[in-house]
Amino acid sequence: GIAGVVYSVICVTCDYGWARYGAKIFSDLCHDLFQYLQKQPLEYHHRQSTGDLMARFTSDAGIVDTALVIVLPAAFLSTGELLVSSVFLFHLNSLLSSGVLLCIGISLFSPRLLTKQTALANYKLRDYNGKFTSFLQEHIGALKIIQAYNLESHVTTKFRECLNEFVVIASKA
Repeated sequence: GIAGVVYSVICVTCDYGWARYGAKIFSDLCHDLFQYLQKQPLEYHHRQSTGDLMARFTSDAGIVDTALVIVLPAAFLSTGELLVSSVFLFHLNSLLSSGVLLCIGISLFSPRLLTKQTALANYKLRDYNGKFTSFLQEHIGALKIIQAYNLESHVTTKFRECLNEFVVIASKA
């Protein structure tokens, strides 16, 4: 009834607000990152590949954007729904609600056991994405030379090796 309509209006309003807030934060983050890269000495740019630097904008900043626009609002809404449902459940049957709350607590804290391994695997995946982007940029830019020296099969083999490495790294992330 009316509660459903009110809830829908609240959800849409929150989604709009979070999307706007996330876009502003993402924009500021990219601006600050770009300024930081501009101020680095030439040695820094020689050590970093273009793909790695591009990955900072596409992958790293994208993760922050996803967290602000999707994950954080979903967490707030889910927590609110959980609290309201728990109150109703406790009102209906206190023993059942105690068991449910215990299981919810276990499900909330058990993923922390895997956090370090998951973070490391995701870091390796982002690092690989930078290398992969560099590989693509270098080889797409050199297509004329690759074809002129008949190196297509060699480059294709290296590309397949990169993709195989991606499968291994992505499956752990």
